[in-house]
Amino acid sequence: MNRFKNSPLQPLHANIAQSYAALSHHVNSKRLAQIRDSGLPILVLTGTVDNFVRPSGSYHLQKELQCKLVVFEGSGHALPGEQTETYCRFIEEIVIKGKDGEFLLNKL
Repeated sequence: MNRFKNSPLQPLHANIAQSYAALSHHVNSKRLAQIRDSGLPILVLTGTVDNFVRPSGSYHLQKELQCKLVVFEGSGHALPGEQTETYCRFIEEIVIKGKDGEFLLNKL
């Protein structure tokens, strides 16, 4: 949380540009299949009250990527700040899978 306290506020024009990019971003099924077939560990996280990214999009990603989906009940878009310990535990788990090469074993 110190990072949030020490980070400068994002300028309004940057916030608008980032919001536009996120809201208009689209990855087609062919690209999602390429990501799925890459063998890299994939984890989708969502909050049930995310007003920025609809949780239904996360369910779609989970289906297309055939990966683990973690749903944070009662949380919004700022999962790292809202449920820090639980969020970090899942991130640690996926990083360890990548570091240990577990994803490579699944490709053999």
